[in-house]
Amino acid sequence: MTQLKISVLVENRASQTFLGEHGLSFVIRSDNKTVLFDTGKGEILEHNIKVMNLNPEKIDALVLSHGHYDHTGGLEHLAKCLNTEIQVYAHPAALEPKFSKSSTVFKYIGISKNNRNYLQKLDTNLIFTEKPTKITENISCTGEIPRTNSIENRSTKFYLDKTTSNPDIMRDDQALYINTEKGVVVLLGCCHAGFANTIDYIAKLAKTETIYAVIGGTHLRNANFAQLDFTASVLKKYQVQLFAPCHCSGGLSSAYLYAKNPNIFRECHTGTSFIF
Repeated sequence: MTQLKISVLVENRASQTFLGEHGLSFVIRSDNKTVLFDTGKGEILEHNIKVMNLNPEKIDALVLSHGHYDHTGGLEHLAKCLNTEIQVYAHPAALEPKFSKSSTVFKYIGISKNNRNYLQKLDTNLIFTEKPTKITENISCTGEIPRTNSIENRSTKFYLDKTTSNPDIMRDDQALYINTEKGVVVLLGCCHAGFANTIDYIAKLAKTETIYAVIGGTHLRNANFAQLDFTASVLKKYQVQLFAPCHCSGGLSSAYLYAKNPNIFRECHTGTSFIF
Protein backbone atom coordinates (compact mmCIF):
# COMPACT_ATOMS: atom_id res chain seq x y z
CA MET A 1 0.00 0.00 0.00
CA THR A 2 1.43 3.34 -1.05
CA GLN A 3 0.83 6.48 0.97
CA LEU A 4 -2.75 7.76 0.85
CA LYS A 5 -3.30 11.50 0.73
CA ILE A 6 -6.78 13.04 0.68
CA SER A 7 -6.98 16.79 0.03
CA VAL A 8 -10.12 18.95 0.21
CA LEU A 9 -10.36 20.84 -3.08
CA VAL A 10 -13.83 22.35 -2.53
CA GLU A 11 -15.84 22.79 0.66
CA ASN A 12 -18.21 25.38 2.13
CA ARG A 13 -15.51 27.03 4.23
CA ALA A 14 -12.49 28.88 2.88
CA SER A 15 -8.99 28.68 4.31
CA GLN A 16 -5.64 30.24 3.48
CA THR A 17 -5.71 31.31 -0.19
CA PHE A 18 -8.45 28.84 -1.16
CA LEU A 19 -12.05 29.87 -1.80
CA GLY A 20 -15.18 28.22 -0.42
CA GLU A 21 -18.65 27.51 -1.83
CA HIS A 22 -21.61 25.27 -1.10
CA GLY A 23 -20.10 22.17 -2.67
CA LEU A 24 -17.62 19.36 -2.16
CA SER A 25 -14.63 17.88 -3.97
CA PHE A 26 -11.72 15.73 -2.82
CA VAL A 27 -8.41 14.87 -4.48
CA ILE A 28 -7.18 11.37 -3.60
CA ARG A 29 -3.61 10.27 -4.29
CA SER A 30 -2.91 6.58 -3.82
CA ASP A 31 -1.52 3.61 -5.74
CA ASN A 32 0.39 6.10 -7.93
CA LYS A 33 -3.01 7.32 -9.15
CA THR A 34 -4.91 10.58 -8.74
CA VAL A 35 -8.66 10.25 -8.24
CA LEU A 36 -11.11 13.15 -8.02
CA PHE A 37 -14.21 12.58 -5.89
CA ASP A 38 -16.91 15.11 -6.91
CA THR A 39 -16.34 18.51 -8.49
CA GLY A 40 -18.08 21.04 -6.27
CA LYS A 41 -20.56 23.62 -7.56
CA GLY A 42 -18.02 24.85 -10.11
CA GLU A 43 -17.60 28.53 -9.29
CA ILE A 44 -14.32 28.20 -7.40
CA LEU A 45 -12.91 25.00 -8.83
CA GLU A 46 -10.52 26.62 -11.30
CA HIS A 47 -9.09 28.92 -8.61
CA ASN A 48 -8.60 26.13 -6.07
CA ILE A 49 -7.03 23.83 -8.66
CA LYS A 50 -4.37 26.49 -9.28
CA VAL A 51 -3.78 27.05 -5.55
CA MET A 52 -3.41 23.30 -5.01
CA ASN A 53 -1.08 23.09 -8.01
CA LEU A 54 -3.18 20.26 -9.42
CA ASN A 55 -2.82 19.35 -13.09
CA PRO A 56 -6.28 18.14 -14.29
CA GLU A 57 -4.62 16.24 -17.15
CA LYS A 58 -2.98 14.00 -14.53
CA ILE A 59 -6.29 12.96 -12.96
CA ASP A 60 -6.75 9.25 -13.69
CA ALA A 61 -10.36 8.82 -12.57
CA LEU A 62 -13.36 10.87 -11.46
CA VAL A 63 -16.06 9.51 -9.15
CA LEU A 64 -19.40 11.28 -8.64
CA SER A 65 -21.08 10.63 -5.30
CA HIS A 66 -24.51 11.60 -6.70
CA GLY A 67 -26.13 13.88 -9.24
CA HIS A 68 -26.72 17.13 -7.33
CA TYR A 69 -25.37 20.40 -8.73
CA ASP A 70 -23.06 21.07 -5.77
CA HIS A 71 -21.15 17.87 -6.52
CA THR A 72 -21.26 17.87 -10.34
CA GLY A 73 -21.16 21.56 -11.29
CA GLY A 74 -17.39 21.67 -11.76
CA LEU A 75 -17.55 19.19 -14.64
CA GLU A 76 -18.07 22.03 -17.11
CA HIS A 77 -14.66 23.49 -16.27
CA LEU A 78 -12.93 20.13 -16.02
CA ALA A 79 -14.26 18.93 -19.38
CA LYS A 80 -11.93 21.44 -21.05
CA CYS A 81 -8.77 20.12 -19.43
CA LEU A 82 -9.21 16.47 -18.36
CA ASN A 83 -7.32 13.87 -20.36
CA THR A 84 -9.41 12.12 -23.00
CA GLU A 85 -8.80 8.69 -21.48
CA ILE A 86 -10.14 9.52 -18.03
CA GLN A 87 -12.65 7.09 -16.57
CA VAL A 88 -15.69 8.57 -14.84
CA TYR A 89 -17.67 6.50 -12.34
CA ALA A 90 -21.29 7.33 -11.51
CA HIS A 91 -24.57 5.64 -10.72
CA PRO A 92 -26.90 5.94 -13.75
CA ALA A 93 -29.49 7.73 -11.60
CA ALA A 94 -27.00 10.61 -11.19
CA LEU A 95 -27.95 11.72 -14.71
CA GLU A 96 -31.67 11.97 -13.90
CA PRO A 97 -33.39 15.37 -13.43
CA LYS A 98 -33.54 16.29 -9.75
CA PHE A 99 -35.66 18.82 -7.90
CA SER A 100 -36.08 19.99 -4.33
CA LYS A 101 -39.17 21.44 -2.72
CA SER A 102 -39.16 24.05 0.01
CA SER A 103 -42.70 25.03 1.06
CA THR A 104 -44.28 25.60 -2.38
CA VAL A 105 -41.07 26.46 -4.25
CA PHE A 106 -39.49 23.92 -6.58
CA LYS A 107 -35.85 24.23 -7.57
CA TYR A 108 -33.80 22.26 -10.07
CA ILE A 109 -30.78 20.84 -8.22
CA GLY A 110 -29.58 18.17 -10.62
CA ILE A 111 -26.75 17.91 -13.11
CA SER A 112 -26.71 20.57 -15.84
CA LYS A 113 -27.55 19.77 -19.45
CA ASN A 114 -23.98 20.53 -20.56
CA ASN A 115 -22.49 18.25 -17.91
CA ARG A 116 -24.93 15.46 -18.71
CA ASN A 117 -23.97 15.72 -22.38
CA TYR A 118 -20.28 15.57 -21.48
CA LEU A 119 -20.76 12.38 -19.48
CA GLN A 120 -22.85 10.72 -22.16
CA LYS A 121 -20.21 11.47 -24.80
CA LEU A 122 -17.60 9.60 -22.75
CA ASP A 123 -19.13 6.38 -24.11
CA THR A 124 -17.22 3.41 -22.63
CA ASN A 125 -15.20 5.68 -20.34
CA LEU A 126 -18.38 6.39 -18.37
CA ILE A 127 -18.67 3.47 -15.97
CA PHE A 128 -21.99 2.98 -14.21
CA THR A 129 -21.79 1.89 -10.59
CA GLU A 130 -25.04 0.28 -9.50
CA LYS A 131 -22.87 -2.29 -7.71
CA PRO A 132 -19.58 -2.03 -5.77
CA THR A 133 -16.81 -1.09 -8.18
CA LYS A 134 -13.03 -1.03 -7.82
CA ILE A 135 -11.44 2.26 -8.92
CA THR A 136 -7.79 1.43 -8.13
CA GLU A 137 -6.13 -1.43 -6.29
CA ASN A 138 -7.13 0.01 -2.89
CA ILE A 139 -9.94 2.46 -3.70
CA SER A 140 -13.47 1.18 -4.23
CA CYS A 141 -16.89 2.71 -4.78
CA THR A 142 -19.92 1.33 -2.92
CA GLY A 143 -22.46 1.70 -5.70
CA GLU A 144 -26.07 1.82 -4.53
CA ILE A 145 -26.35 1.58 -0.73
CA PRO A 146 -29.07 -0.55 0.94
CA ARG A 147 -31.38 1.35 3.31
CA THR A 148 -31.70 -0.83 6.40
CA ASN A 149 -31.94 1.56 9.37
CA SER A 150 -35.45 2.91 9.92
CA ILE A 151 -34.18 5.84 12.00
CA GLU A 152 -32.48 7.23 8.92
CA ASN A 153 -35.64 8.10 7.04
CA ARG A 154 -35.23 9.34 3.50
CA SER A 155 -35.84 13.03 2.93
CA THR A 156 -39.26 13.91 1.52
CA LYS A 157 -38.12 17.11 -0.20
CA PHE A 158 -36.38 15.56 -3.24
CA TYR A 159 -38.25 14.75 -6.46
CA LEU A 160 -37.55 13.63 -10.03
CA ASP A 161 -39.98 16.13 -11.56
CA LYS A 162 -42.03 19.19 -10.59
CA THR A 163 -44.71 17.18 -8.83
CA THR A 164 -44.85 15.36 -5.52
CA SER A 165 -45.84 12.09 -7.19
CA ASN A 166 -42.33 11.00 -8.17
CA PRO A 167 -40.00 11.21 -5.15
CA ASP A 168 -36.25 10.89 -5.59
CA ILE A 169 -35.04 8.19 -3.23
CA MET A 170 -31.44 9.07 -4.18
CA ARG A 171 -30.47 5.64 -5.52
CA ASP A 172 -27.35 7.30 -6.93
CA ASP A 173 -25.89 8.20 -3.52
CA GLN A 174 -22.60 6.35 -3.03
CA ALA A 175 -19.34 6.60 -1.10
CA LEU A 176 -15.71 5.55 -1.43
CA TYR A 177 -13.81 3.20 0.85
CA ILE A 178 -10.04 2.91 0.81
CA ASN A 179 -7.82 0.19 2.25
CA THR A 180 -4.82 1.50 4.20
CA GLU A 181 -2.32 -0.01 6.61
CA LYS A 182 -4.21 1.67 9.47
CA GLY A 183 -7.57 0.33 8.33
CA VAL A 184 -10.46 1.34 6.10
CA VAL A 185 -10.86 5.04 5.31
CA VAL A 186 -14.37 6.12 4.24
CA LEU A 187 -14.95 9.17 2.04
CA LEU A 188 -18.51 10.52 1.93
CA GLY A 189 -20.16 12.82 -0.59
CA CYS A 190 -23.51 13.74 0.98
CA CYS A 191 -24.62 10.49 2.61
CA HIS A 192 -28.23 10.75 1.43
CA ALA A 193 -28.48 6.99 1.97
CA GLY A 194 -27.92 7.54 5.70
CA PHE A 195 -24.73 7.59 7.73
CA ALA A 196 -25.26 4.25 9.46
CA ASN A 197 -26.54 2.61 6.27
CA THR A 198 -23.39 3.71 4.48
CA ILE A 199 -20.92 2.66 7.18
CA ASP A 200 -22.68 -0.67 7.78
CA TYR A 201 -22.57 -1.46 4.06
CA ILE A 202 -18.91 -0.52 3.72
CA ALA A 203 -17.99 -2.67 6.73
CA LYS A 204 -19.77 -5.57 5.04
CA LEU A 205 -18.05 -4.96 1.68
CA ALA A 206 -14.62 -4.55 3.28
CA LYS A 207 -15.20 -7.49 5.62
CA THR A 208 -14.13 -5.51 8.65
CA GLU A 209 -15.45 -4.79 12.14
CA THR A 210 -13.59 -1.49 12.45
CA ILE A 211 -13.36 1.68 10.36
CA TYR A 212 -10.28 3.83 10.86
CA ALA A 213 -11.52 7.15 9.44
CA VAL A 214 -14.70 8.78 8.11
CA ILE A 215 -14.36 12.02 6.14
CA GLY A 216 -16.94 14.09 4.26
CA GLY A 217 -20.59 15.13 4.16
CA THR A 218 -22.93 13.33 6.56
CA HIS A 219 -26.25 15.07 5.74
CA LEU A 220 -27.02 15.46 9.43
CA ARG A 221 -27.75 19.20 9.31
CA ASN A 222 -31.43 18.73 10.24
CA ALA A 223 -31.03 15.55 12.30
CA ASN A 224 -32.82 15.27 15.64
CA PHE A 225 -31.12 14.19 18.85
CA ALA A 226 -32.19 10.56 18.45
CA GLN A 227 -30.53 10.33 15.04
CA LEU A 228 -27.40 12.12 16.29
CA ASP A 229 -27.13 9.75 19.24
CA PHE A 230 -27.55 6.85 16.83
CA THR A 231 -24.77 8.28 14.65
CA ALA A 232 -22.50 8.60 17.69
CA SER A 233 -23.18 4.95 18.50
CA VAL A 234 -22.13 3.96 14.97
CA LEU A 235 -18.82 5.81 15.38
CA LYS A 236 -18.27 3.95 18.64
CA LYS A 237 -19.37 0.59 17.22
CA TYR A 238 -16.75 0.71 14.47
CA GLN A 239 -14.08 2.25 16.73
CA VAL A 240 -13.56 5.19 14.36
CA GLN A 241 -10.28 6.96 15.14
CA LEU A 242 -10.71 10.00 12.88
CA PHE A 243 -13.99 11.75 12.06
CA ALA A 244 -14.01 14.86 9.83
CA PRO A 245 -17.57 15.95 8.95
CA CYS A 246 -18.11 18.81 6.50
CA HIS A 247 -20.32 20.35 3.80
CA CYS A 248 -23.88 19.16 4.57
CA SER A 249 -23.11 17.96 8.10
CA GLY A 250 -24.38 21.08 9.87
CA GLY A 251 -22.51 23.08 12.49
CA LEU A 252 -24.82 22.31 15.41
CA SER A 253 -25.02 18.61 14.59
CA SER A 254 -21.25 18.40 14.25
CA ALA A 255 -20.81 20.20 17.58
CA TYR A 256 -23.16 17.72 19.24
CA LEU A 257 -21.19 14.77 17.86
CA TYR A 258 -17.93 16.49 18.84
CA ALA A 259 -19.15 16.67 22.43
CA LYS A 260 -19.80 12.92 22.36
CA ASN A 261 -16.21 12.08 21.37
CA PRO A 262 -13.92 15.11 20.89
CA ASN A 263 -10.71 13.08 20.56
CA ILE A 264 -11.56 11.76 17.08
CA PHE A 265 -12.64 15.06 15.48
CA ARG A 266 -10.63 16.79 12.75
CA GLU A 267 -11.21 19.95 10.72
CA CYS A 268 -12.26 19.47 7.10
CA HIS A 269 -12.32 22.56 4.88
CA THR A 270 -10.72 23.68 1.64
CA GLY A 271 -7.01 23.12 1.75
CA THR A 272 -7.12 20.46 4.49
CA SER A 273 -5.11 17.30 3.80
CA PHE A 274 -5.22 13.91 5.48
CA ILE A 275 -2.24 11.57 5.11
CA PHE A 276 -2.41 7.87 5.94
